[in-house]
Amino acid sequence: GASLSEYTRTLNVEKMLLAILKFIVDANAMNLVPNCQERCLHFALEKLKFISSNLRRRSIPLTEILEKDLKEKFHCIKSSFTYAAKLLSLVLKTCEPSSPQARAYDLVNEMFNLVVSVEEFFGYGYAIRFTAIVVPWIPDLILALGSIHLLKQTQEEGVGSVLSRNDRLSLSSWKNILAIVEVQELIILEEETEFIPNSRFSAFKKFVELMTQILKTNNTVLDAVGAILLADSLQALQDKNYNIVLGLLHFVCVKLVKSEDCEQKELKLILASLEQLHSKLQTETEELGNGDHDREKLIRAIALFDPVFMSSDFG
Repeated sequence: GASLSEYTRTLNVEKMLLAILKFIVDANAMNLVPNCQERCLHFALEKLKFISSNLRRRSIPLTEILEKDLKEKFHCIKSSFTYAAKLLSLVLKTCEPSSPQARAYDLVNEMFNLVVSVEEFFGYGYAIRFTAIVVPWIPDLILALGSIHLLKQTQEEGVGSVLSRNDRLSLSSWKNILAIVEVQELIILEEETEFIPNSRFSAFKKFVELMTQILKTNNTVLDAVGAILLADSLQALQDKNYNIVLGLLHFVCVKLVKSEDCEQKELKLILASLEQLHSKLQTETEELGNGDHDREKLIRAIALFDPVFMSSDFG
């Protein structure tokens, strides 16, 4: 039918874009385009956005797609991710202050979005196979995620400086899912229909667990990534999206920081960001009336700070 024809046309476009992306990566590997890194990253970003967009607006059920076509699409997506990761790795190796950190940050967020989109479209089985090709690139991915901090880092900076430095910060879909998963763990708002059943995004949760383990091996990168997530939490607070505030704070304070193997005194950016965010949360909580459901969420969020502050120099 018409939908299958559109699926085939879209797949052909994706394969064409993949060929271009491969050419771009090869050219970068041979240092043939030294002054075009940002444009190359932008192409990779738009390529992945195109894939994710098509996955999200699926117009036909998987049962109507031939197995060979499904496998071909999956292979194309895997290859696209791999070449985007190779490009990202090449850019990160330049380690120059002039390198396009903001564009690298945008690209890695879209790569994480693709991890979520693959599980939504293909299901758990394919998602686990996709995660297997993502895993070797996790160190580069988390480095890119914290890149806007790592090359301009000072110990006194916190949430506000992150936001002022990088106006590209926005809540990517993977961060939204991460926050929802974290809130589920707190077993609150069980009646809310927007919360995703535990059976969904199981592969994504395993991916995040592995990413967290790797993050904990390098406090500098952990500090940068944690500060980025806290900046997202602050943005969510400004947008009155209290579920996201609570979820991201839970991830940072419980998964990243509240750990015996994490030397908190080295996490200057996270602690400074938490101190700023704590003050804003208290102000927001005071403005909400007693019995307000949102106020209860913020009270839970504020409670997450205590174990971190008690084991640090803040008190």
